[in-house]
Amino acid sequence: MRKSTGSRLLAILLCCSVLLLTGCDYITDNWQTPMGPSVPTTDESSTDSTEEPVPSQLLITEVMSNNAGSLILGESYTPDWIEIYNSGSTPVSLTGYML
Repeated sequence: MRKSTGSRLLAILLCCSVLLLTGCDYITDNWQTPMGPSVPTTDESSTDSTEEPVPSQLLITEVMSNNAGSLILGESYTPDWIEIYNSGSTPVSLTGYML
């Protein structure tokens, strides 16, 4: 049995209402892992340094789970992906990070 246009519209409005009521916000974590911040370090044996690493300005701006065709690699491989935006002025190494 085919759903009516009215029930589809109601389902869409209900989903949108739930999304709007829960609210959205940017992820503001500074991306430090148990391995430490993603900034180059000098000699680790030197503990005299008072310089603190500066947190990076990385933002997850897009998430694609269950990719069905927005990114196609090869003939039929459609991997899930995320987009990370660096809003800072210096490059940030993602070595050691994982999802």
